[in-house]
Amino acid sequence: CCVLWNHSVVIFTPEKMFFRNIVFVSSLLFIVFASFNVLGGVIVAENEIEDEDICVVDNKKHKIGDSWSILGECNKYKCLSPNEVTAVTCPVVMVDGDSGCEITEMDLTKMYPDCCQQVVCLSQPMSL
Repeated sequence: CCVLWNHSVVIFTPEKMFFRNIVFVSSLLFIVFASFNVLGGVIVAENEIEDEDICVVDNKKHKIGDSWSILGECNKYKCLSPNEVTAVTCPVVMVDGDSGCEITEMDLTKMYPDCCQQVVCLSQPMSL
């Protein structure tokens, strides 16, 4: 109901609180989308050098069409165009409970796709 600000009391009516909350949520959403630049599975990388046909990710330059993986992330990245990078992640793995198969844990000490979970049946891994 009330907020103490600079030793004066500001009273918010329900109408003012509703408007204040809408402004706050709208501002927060704008900041989130502007900060992350991630839309629909495509990571937008900011190029430092606008006139080159490259993607700059973590201060590393990648030519258009190049693919790479980063140890510990278990993704495959590809530079599509300046400022546009895609990230391919591991597939979703499921097994039937009575199949005798198990799902291994993701291994971030390996590069993509070897870091992904695998289905293991009767001591033999199945390729996904």
